[in-house]
Amino acid sequence: MADKATYWVSRLQLPKLMALCWAGIPVSGGLMISAIKTSVWVLLFSVSAFTASVSASDLRIDNAEIRLPLPGQTTAVVYLALVNSSPQDLTVSDVRVEGAGAAQLHQHIHRDGMMRMRHLESISVAAGETLTFESGSYHIMAFRMAARDGKKSQNATYAVTLIMSDGQKVSAQATPTTL
Repeated sequence: MADKATYWVSRLQLPKLMALCWAGIPVSGGLMISAIKTSVWVLLFSVSAFTASVSASDLRIDNAEIRLPLPGQTTAVVYLALVNSSPQDLTVSDVRVEGAGAAQLHQHIHRDGMMRMRHLESISVAAGETLTFESGSYHIMAFRMAARDGKKSQNATYAVTLIMSDGQKVSAQATPTTL
């Protein structure tokens, strides 16, 4: 009987077998029990697979720092580490920086002996990995930074929020640094 159940399940005939069982059509006892056990496991697996989500504790920002604009300038750069300890890949699709008129994801690339900076629409971070935003690599450009009072701006932190493609947000306070 177990061989028949294996055959039906392996041939993806489980829905038909379940329909026969639920319709009251006689199916041998062992086969019916195997089909019911298998259907319960399939149902549990399906529900857990579709309800898997990333919790707030699975995604965090570490070591966020912002290099404020030089005098007379309005563009800052943000570096950080994005830790994805969730079981699924994530995609950063947008970014916000407190005090900035606009913020963008960027990457430095070396091409033809030149370092070039390019704007990115999104950045993926693999499950269980940390994506580092650092000089010469991925980074966040903060444009049209609002001026703050001199002493206050040196001690202030700036909220940085990364927005995932699924709408989830993760934020941290970036500490100002100098060159």
